[in-house]
Amino acid sequence: VRGSGLSRFLGPDRLVCANGKNLEVYAVDGGWCLFTLKGHTRDVRCFSAVPPNRCVSFGDDFSLRIWLDDKCVRKIPITRRLATDCCLSFVSVDFLRGGGVVLCMGSSVYLVP
Repeated sequence: VRGSGLSRFLGPDRLVCANGKNLEVYAVDGGWCLFTLKGHTRDVRCFSAVPPNRCVSFGDDFSLRIWLDDKCVRKIPITRRLATDCCLSFVSVDFLRGGGVVLCMGSSVYLVP
C-alpha cells in the first residue's frame, strides 16, 4: 500500500490507509482496494477509524470530515487561526465513546459534538 504510512484497522477484515488527499479502504486478505474516501482538497494530516464503518479525518485543507461507509456525512471547516505550523506537526483526531469527535492541535483540544 503506497501513501503516507498512516493506516488503521477498520475491523478484522479492513484496513484504512491515507494516500495523499484520500483515504483508501483495503481488504486485509488479498490487499485490494474496496473503496476510496474522496473529499479533502489537500493531503490528509491524520485520521481515526472505528469498526465497523466510521472514519474521521483532518486534512491540510483545514476541514474535519466524518465518514460512514464510503460517504462523507459531515464536513466541518476549521479556522486557520486555530492552527500554527508548529501545532500541525502534532495533530490528532479521534472519536469519543459517547459520540462526537476530539481534535488535538498542539496543546489545544477541540470537541466537536
